[in-house]
Amino acid sequence: MKYIPAEKKEWSVEKGYKKSLLYERLKDLHCPNSSIQLLAIESNIKVFLNEKKTGIDLFYVLKGRSSAKINEEVFHIHEGDLLICEPEEIQSIENPYDEIFECMIFKSNGKLEALSSLEENHDSPFSSK
Repeated sequence: MKYIPAEKKEWSVEKGYKKSLLYERLKDLHCPNSSIQLLAIESNIKVFLNEKKTGIDLFYVLKGRSSAKINEEVFHIHEGDLLICEPEEIQSIENPYDEIFECMIFKSNGKLEALSSLEENHDSPFSSK
C-alpha cells in the first residue's frame, strides 16, 4: 500500500495550471513508464496540448467542469467523468468556467504490449507464484 498525505504533495506551477506527480515509473506503480498525477487548471485557461505516441492517458475529473478536445472532438466533462485518450490522439483541455478544474491522470507512456509481456512471463508483481 502507498499513502501520500495531502500536505506532502509537491506542486509544479505553470502558467494558469499546476500539477503534482504522485507516483511514477515501475518502482512505484509496478507498471513500466507510467505515472499518476493531479492537474488543476485555473478558470478561463487552455492548456495541455499533447500528442501521445504510445500509451494511454486516463483523466478522472475530481472537481469542476472543462472542455476536453481529443483530435477534433470536444467533450464537456465534469466531476465523476472518465476520459480515455489513446495513442496518437492530440489532447487539449480548456477551462472556460469561473471555477477551478481538477483531475487525476493515469499516464501509461510505455508500449501497450509491455504489460501483457510481463504477465505472459509471470514477472508481473500481481501474479501468484
